[in-house]
Amino acid sequence: MPTSIDGDTHMSHIARAFATTCALSIVLDLGAPPASAQAPPAATLRDIEAPAERLKVAFSLTRSLGSLHGAHDAFGNIWDVELDGRGRIYVADVGQAHITVFDSAGRYLHTIGRRGSGPGEFNQPMQMGVRPGDTLLVFDVGLRRLSEFAPDGRFLRQQVLGKVSVVNDIEFLPNGDIVLVGFTPLAEAVIHILDRELRPVRSFGEPAPLDVQYFSESLLGGYADVTPAGLIVYTQKSPFEIRLYKPDGTVLWRCTGLDGETTPPSAVVRIDGDRRQLQWNRFIHSAGVFALSEQLFLNVITDPTRDRRRLDVIDRDCRIRATSIMDVPFLFVSSKKLGGERFFTGVRSLGSVPEAVVYRFTSK
Repeated sequence: MPTSIDGDTHMSHIARAFATTCALSIVLDLGAPPASAQAPPAATLRDIEAPAERLKVAFSLTRSLGSLHGAHDAFGNIWDVELDGRGRIYVADVGQAHITVFDSAGRYLHTIGRRGSGPGEFNQPMQMGVRPGDTLLVFDVGLRRLSEFAPDGRFLRQQVLGKVSVVNDIEFLPNGDIVLVGFTPLAEAVIHILDRELRPVRSFGEPAPLDVQYFSESLLGGYADVTPAGLIVYTQKSPFEIRLYKPDGTVLWRCTGLDGETTPPSAVVRIDGDRRQLQWNRFIHSAGVFALSEQLFLNVITDPTRDRRRLDVIDRDCRIRATSIMDVPFLFVSSKKLGGERFFTGVRSLGSVPEAVVYRFTSK
């Protein structure tokens, strides 16, 4: 049955995203970000006051993949789940260093890659993106490499991302350019635009300038999505802030969370003499944003102190139009429209079996 939420009701039990003849391999130097124009003042997130403007949304589970001993769905460590234009399901398994592909009914199709460092091979495939036309991009955090595969799994090309150490999202602009949400050790920029051939175009979006004792990759940066008109919506982990960018880096809109809504990154770094420890289980932070339309965004706040996640539907006036609480080990990782319907993919962990899940989303 669908799980429904609205502005007054918390959702308590929904489950939580080879061969061409030669390989292209180039080291990508993204360079320093361009100087940004003066950003508009930020509005503060607030609850909606008019009951008639509250939204009702529902998530219905359509597919669940994962087993303990299956031939192809006994996953090791799922990091990302994506859908292509035909509804096929791609599962990035960091533990087994490959991508498993299923059809829309959940039947196994093929496996992409294997453990290694050669063209089309993986060390830690952690983030994916599916282009229009169903070619697949995969970022390998161990190799700091972006690889592209044809719809049938053939390896096409690769690009070494010299300065980017972590990628949180891979999205696409209407003109085919790639939006890479990545993090560099010097915290120079968080959004990187690449062209269709994986060549750098520009970088922008400054992360929070905080001293977090070598844990920047985990605590700073954020997530993004692209609106139907080609604007980039970005959510910063903490301090919590949502921004809307033009593809040239111009900031159009900013919406900040309330004080105390997320944990200051420096507060979860414990220093004991020469030892520095990341207390991740105390880090309340924004863990994803999805463009439902030009005016509505779904933002996810993860609270590991209570093992729950909060979903907020936020409008361009910085108002919360609907909210819900998920109290199961689950995370949405991607969203896609297919045949006029919106679907969310995610990762669920119930017991010892990691699962890749797909939900149908509706709103009114």
